[in-house]
Amino acid sequence: MMDLSSLKKFEVIGPDAEELMNTALTRNVKKLAIGQVVYTAMCYENGTMIDDGTLFKLGNVNFRWIGGNDYSGEWLRELGKKLELRVSVKSSSDQLHNISVQGPNSRKVLSKIMWTTPASPGIEDLKWFHFTISRLNDHLGIPVMLSRTGYTGELGYEVYCHPKDGPQVWDAIWEAGQEFDIAPMGFAALDMLRIEAGLILGGNEFSDETDPFE
Repeated sequence: MMDLSSLKKFEVIGPDAEELMNTALTRNVKKLAIGQVVYTAMCYENGTMIDDGTLFKLGNVNFRWIGGNDYSGEWLRELGKKLELRVSVKSSSDQLHNISVQGPNSRKVLSKIMWTTPASPGIEDLKWFHFTISRLNDHLGIPVMLSRTGYTGELGYEVYCHPKDGPQVWDAIWEAGQEFDIAPMGFAALDMLRIEAGLILGGNEFSDETDPFE
């Protein structure tokens, strides 16, 4: 498990949110369903890369972009203004903590402590690159967003919560994982795993002089 709260998060909201993201990213955002996540690249108008990351479709006019480059939010604002789109882009990095739980036993660990309403997919049914809303332990527990995503190439999940709840969520996952020999992971280990999985990293495999084809 690993704390990835340093990732940059932006809420993209408004009638033209889909159009903005479809212009800025290399994937067809119009194909996304609510509850779905997609990995993609964000590019300048000349095709060179600003960042790579994941886009969450929270609603018909509400998206969340998560990446590693803080400038991606500024670029979205600039692009939206240039295209005269009805959309707002606000940073939510300080309002969301992100705990990554990766590995073959990640589902078993989280299934012990995550409660999901019957109307939403539970962790056992959560598809790859989808998310659901859960609570810690039971219906009165801490609310979290749980996505089946990761940066390791393994079965894995990411748990998003309010910063004030971060320590309690971390401790609950840590305790639930003891029988599976759960261990904290640092960036050096994450870098090794993402290389083995063939995943790219800004400043290494791409820069603002690189396009996605390269």
